[in-house]
Amino acid sequence: MYVTDRGNHRVQKFRRGSKIGVTVAGNANGIAGNNLASFNQCTGIYVDENQNIYVSEYYNHRVTLWTPGSTSGIIITGNGMKSFYK
Repeated sequence: MYVTDRGNHRVQKFRRGSKIGVTVAGNANGIAGNNLASFNQCTGIYVDENQNIYVSEYYNHRVTLWTPGSTSGIIITGNGMKSFYK
């Protein structure tokens, strides 16, 4: 099972029966960031059949792709800049 740990800015994977997750995307240290190795409020994930992880990031205004074993994401959409609506 994959879980967005929004407050710790990471995605964790839990194996069946395990109570301890392994960080598979984002910083394991729980610190927010805006570089491609970190998140700031990850809010949603999708995992495809190849175990690629797509992560939507609220404060970074982007969706990133994390391939298995990667240490940083690739921007799929968004520009990482705040948007202001009137």
